[in-house]
Amino acid sequence: MPPRAPILASLWKTTAVTCPAEVSGYTTCVLAHHDADSLQKGSCDKEFKALKHCFQKLLELLLSAAQSNRHRLSHLPPLPPPTPSTLSSLSLDVHCAHMTNWNPGGADETDLKSRGIAPAPPPPSAAAAPRPNSSSRLVCGDDLYARSLEVYSHLQGLSTPRFSLEPSPCLSPIKRLQFTSAYEDNVFQPFLADLSQPTIKTPSPDTLCNRFVKFGELKKYADENEYDCLVTGHYASLHHPADVSLPPELSPALDLRKDQTYFLARVDPDNFRGVVFPLAATIKSVASPAPPPFPPSSPCIPFAPAPQTTRSLSSAYSLPSSATPDSTGLCFIPTRSFPKFISDHLPPPPPVCRFVCVDSGETLATQKIDLDANPNRNPSILTIGQTIAVGGLPEKHFAVRRSVEVGGEGSELVVTVARGTLHPALFVDEFYLEAGSVNWLGGAEGARETVEGGGRWRGVCRVRHGQPLCGCEIWLEGSRERVCVRVDSPMRGVAAGQVCVLYEEEGGMCVAGAEIAASGESYHERGLQLETQPWSSGENDRTNERV
Repeated sequence: MPPRAPILASLWKTTAVTCPAEVSGYTTCVLAHHDADSLQKGSCDKEFKALKHCFQKLLELLLSAAQSNRHRLSHLPPLPPPTPSTLSSLSLDVHCAHMTNWNPGGADETDLKSRGIAPAPPPPSAAAAPRPNSSSRLVCGDDLYARSLEVYSHLQGLSTPRFSLEPSPCLSPIKRLQFTSAYEDNVFQPFLADLSQPTIKTPSPDTLCNRFVKFGELKKYADENEYDCLVTGHYASLHHPADVSLPPELSPALDLRKDQTYFLARVDPDNFRGVVFPLAATIKSVASPAPPPFPPSSPCIPFAPAPQTTRSLSSAYSLPSSATPDSTGLCFIPTRSFPKFISDHLPPPPPVCRFVCVDSGETLATQKIDLDANPNRNPSILTIGQTIAVGGLPEKHFAVRRSVEVGGEGSELVVTVARGTLHPALFVDEFYLEAGSVNWLGGAEGARETVEGGGRWRGVCRVRHGQPLCGCEIWLEGSRERVCVRVDSPMRGVAAGQVCVLYEEEGGMCVAGAEIAASGESYHERGLQLETQPWSSGENDRTNERV
């Protein structure tokens, strides 16, 4: 009897705008078969050979991931090594899953347990599954599930191609998994608590979602139901060592513009056992390729680059999600303004905001906070370096810090601002991580031993998704309670609550991730000017948003 490898393929990676083009467009389609008719005439054989090679490497990766997972699930028998005969006789049983994590109305009224399963209803009609538009401000779980059902139903209806890839897998019914309680408790409420602080704290809820929900609750569900592999559409790479006692190693994807290692760096490395990211060697679209930080032969990329982009594969299979826009921002704020949405969930701010110049200490302006009249202008949720309109002054000002002061006439919000985007008050070259909160990843034993042994480790880091990697040095402070990170170039807008992710200088492997506990003194506080070129904040810098 051929070895069985049950696989749970997530049709939804908890982004509230993009339909599940990634996993369904690449993983499931490639696992199912290759549609020769979708290829251009004359290139069929070349494309098929390339895809077949990619598929063979994917099978090897699935098997090595399954072996790593079964080392932890010791009650399951080990799988055979990935030999040609083993791969050809492997039985693939693919189960598709949709995760419902966010409920716009708050906690579920019905008893939806953290790992409960709702049976999949018949695919809804177009009238029963409205698409988001200007009048539909929030996308609810049922709408998103309807989209996954569209993709799944389309996959089931694919015509048999002229040739197929072996082994041909079985596509089992879609599962709907409810994780709304876990998301509320571990992601959304901590996010609100951080934003409620009187001082600036800039949380990263997507890193918590990956840690506690996708590779927490979803991985727990997969293990409890004895799935060998969990396949998701993240743009990242996992290398499963031959020594199955070691956890997998996380590295950037080939498509660096879409790389999501920043959001995965706080996941328990043992929870990556059995996880496969087939998009590691896939470019999202023609516009997104970028040179990898490591050689193409590096084990960081577990198989050869795919012959087609994710977009082109999705389009070739006419998937409903093939033309949807890329998802950006927070997964629970799909179409609404961030300030308006957050203000609806936070306690009301003080009635008055006073803006103070960081250079002179003088009050530049005092204005009332009226969220009813200006719902998108809430200075109580500013982050460091964010543009802010100060009392109608023509010059651009940028937030440095905030506090709440209580006087005889009540409380007021005090926001210290700097004039000019390159003001020294916005830059630091040191910040701190709580030593106990550093999440050391697979393959990071050397770096961890160096730091915990009192030495200094040299690598590269980023504090925002999409930010270019910056050289850094880290070490334990004398109290051994904090890890100091010193970067080679001044960084703009570093705030507590952001996540710092560390990588090896060579090879690109992700070493660790941790929340920033505090930033060091700014250049302004140290009486210094910017004498070197400051480090880029990356594509996702929010300095152009006005409050």
